[in-house]
Amino acid sequence: MSTFYSRQAKKYNLLTLVCFLVFSNLLNAQNSYTLIGQVKNKEGVLMAGNALALSVSDSSLIKGTFFFDGVFELSGVNEKEVLLKITSIEINDTLFLVTNNKSKNDLGTITVSQKGLSLDEVVVTASVPLFEQTKGGATKVNVKKTMLGSSTSVSEVLSKSPNVLVGSNGASVVGKGEALIYLNGKEIPYERLSSIQVNRVESIEIITNPSAKYDAEGRAIINIITVPNHSEGIQGALIQNSTMAKHFLSSSAVNLSYRKGKWSLKGDYGANFGKDWNQSKTKRTFDTDQGIFVSDINHEENTRLTYTSNYSFGVGYQINKNNDISVEYDGLYNVFDLDVRAQNNSIDPVGFSSGLNTVNDGQTVNKNNSITLNYNSNLDTLGSTFFAGGQYSNFNTNLNDLIAEEIYENDRITYEAIRNNVGSNDIIIATPQVDYNRIFKNGGSLEMGSKYSYANNRGRVDFYSKANKTDEFIILPQFSNDFEYTENIPAAYLQFNGELKGKMKINYSFGLRSEYTSSKGVTNVLDSIVIDTNYVNVFPNMAINGNLSKNWKLGFSYSARINRPQYQDLDPFIWYQDSLTSVQGNPFLKSELTQAFESTISLKKYSLKIGYNYSTNSFRYAVFPGGTGVNSVVLKKINVNQVNSYFGSLTIPFEVKFWKMYNTLSLTFDQIIDERTEFKLNKITPQFYFYSYNEFKVKKWFNIELYGEYVGEQNDGIYFREATGSVSFGLSKNFFKNALTCRFIANDVLKTYEEVGSYELGQTSTDYTRKLNTNFYRLSIVYYFGKLWNVVYRNKATGDEEFNRINQ
Repeated sequence: MSTFYSRQAKKYNLLTLVCFLVFSNLLNAQNSYTLIGQVKNKEGVLMAGNALALSVSDSSLIKGTFFFDGVFELSGVNEKEVLLKITSIEINDTLFLVTNNKSKNDLGTITVSQKGLSLDEVVVTASVPLFEQTKGGATKVNVKKTMLGSSTSVSEVLSKSPNVLVGSNGASVVGKGEALIYLNGKEIPYERLSSIQVNRVESIEIITNPSAKYDAEGRAIINIITVPNHSEGIQGALIQNSTMAKHFLSSSAVNLSYRKGKWSLKGDYGANFGKDWNQSKTKRTFDTDQGIFVSDINHEENTRLTYTSNYSFGVGYQINKNNDISVEYDGLYNVFDLDVRAQNNSIDPVGFSSGLNTVNDGQTVNKNNSITLNYNSNLDTLGSTFFAGGQYSNFNTNLNDLIAEEIYENDRITYEAIRNNVGSNDIIIATPQVDYNRIFKNGGSLEMGSKYSYANNRGRVDFYSKANKTDEFIILPQFSNDFEYTENIPAAYLQFNGELKGKMKINYSFGLRSEYTSSKGVTNVLDSIVIDTNYVNVFPNMAINGNLSKNWKLGFSYSARINRPQYQDLDPFIWYQDSLTSVQGNPFLKSELTQAFESTISLKKYSLKIGYNYSTNSFRYAVFPGGTGVNSVVLKKINVNQVNSYFGSLTIPFEVKFWKMYNTLSLTFDQIIDERTEFKLNKITPQFYFYSYNEFKVKKWFNIELYGEYVGEQNDGIYFREATGSVSFGLSKNFFKNALTCRFIANDVLKTYEEVGSYELGQTSTDYTRKLNTNFYRLSIVYYFGKLWNVVYRNKATGDEEFNRINQ
């Protein structure tokens, strides 16, 4: 099968390359013009910024270039008339009409007015919308200067973004499913979001059908874009968030950036203190040969954030105006003191009552260190680029669960024991990567690149137990393990983007990505290989978007995706939670494959998106009978044969002078198809989703923000989820010419958000309710300081794609 896929991949790549070359010749054969000019301020100082050629009809971008020393050259302009826009963070935007009448048009000296760059003289020149639709159909969330910018973590920002649902294991997009998290175009693990300061985030892109340049994992992409620094001088921010929920939480951070000449520096540090909280209630019913057993479980966590911190430091050097190099270190060190209490009450078929009380006073320590080296090169004035980079990361978790158990029958304690679960998990990831992007004179582009990912995951668990009032712990081999997993994934991609100009102005793209996966898993305790597989996958994609008229736009896209299991999901060891509940990996998990189709129609700022996803081997959690009693259970991931998913999403923005509103309404319909007898398929129920964000400007006094989200009930045939939702309120005010921002937030003010659902597999049916730390009140204070002149620090994290499969 690997040979067959390799041959097919070669045919696809050859055919694609031929098409690219034909298009390249056609594109370069057309007549084009060049615009040159020199940009100065009123004092005659050469400025830096961007020169953009915009369409006269709809102001869309035709061509653009960055200039560093005041002189720009904009080649490959075909239009007779264009709007030329000169823009940067240090000058006021300048816009004027240019008529091309010869092959090279020298516009001479363009004098621009300079913005006040000192942060004690901030001038607001425009109001940026909170949400935008990009040309490729993605949703862009502008985070800064909104209620989202006062979140204590990026994961909290995602939970308040449209069509994004955040759970304990990651983020998903409504109608698509699990999403990969990217930072400035390079993937990071969901858990690494805690190392990103929200103050550094400029915007977030929600991409539902990614191109070939993105890794093929996941069904959607969430790309976090940080604030660029193009200026000399020093700038920084002090952030303090004080949150009152069930317990008090404090989040503090400092950001610093410095640039002088060719050198740039950046550093961040953040720390959290306090307690986090969650609670769950579960009812399990076991239909056994002996009759029906019922268990009611109450579980509550009050985890102390004893020491949680994240930090980063980066250095950049600009070799010349077209080439730069940077190195960055990122670290994370978190210590959590556990306070987990659970009560499991069981009733057997004859009405006999028994139960189990547990208290876990253990500790979890997470450590993450990564170093990234990047080289960037601008190859021509059209914007062609070359990138080479690599990353080495080490992730380590040390667990020390100290579990006191009481077993009772008819309210009488019959046995007491202390369990000690000592575990460690070490993951090493190394990823070199190369990307080349060629921009053609009439606006088309060819992207190609390759990447090699190496991952090694070593997990060890030693489980000890001793009866109460005894001195010596005894190791229990059935709950102990030593597992090692190694994975190698080389990948390569080609992506072409083009434009057919005319009345309809059609943008199109198509590409191929090929990935070869080689994985091996060894259980050292049993001295046996449980995973040994090699396979090749080819992932095509295409998209086409066109303007039907001035106000109407239509688009269609297709992409193939893969979702590999997390490393821990493959490990067959049993992770002990208490005498009746355990978690186990499944080495027989297969990768999920998805074919995604999507179409969009837009009228001005309104858009309707309709899509269909066909998935095989989709992941679902399931409860199975355990080995420590008739009412014991083991939780593990399994594959279901097929999932059909249909979705529609309507976006309705609204804006008047003092009120901005953004609404999203979605309807999804998921259908599980599996013929196994343990799957008892029920009636399917579609899910309705509604999101609304409102901002009110009360003159120049303050801003009011109101956010609400409703997630309707859903049944995919096995898993039923009840409706839930929340409403949040924000009030913000700027002081000292915007140097100080204060914001008060009341989150989930009606206390309505909770996760409630049920499912039935085989002999076991489960009902659950989970409450999270969503109801809180927060005071956020951000102080900006420093003075700026003018430059660039660029860093891309190239090696974190595989981290998304780490369950930290």
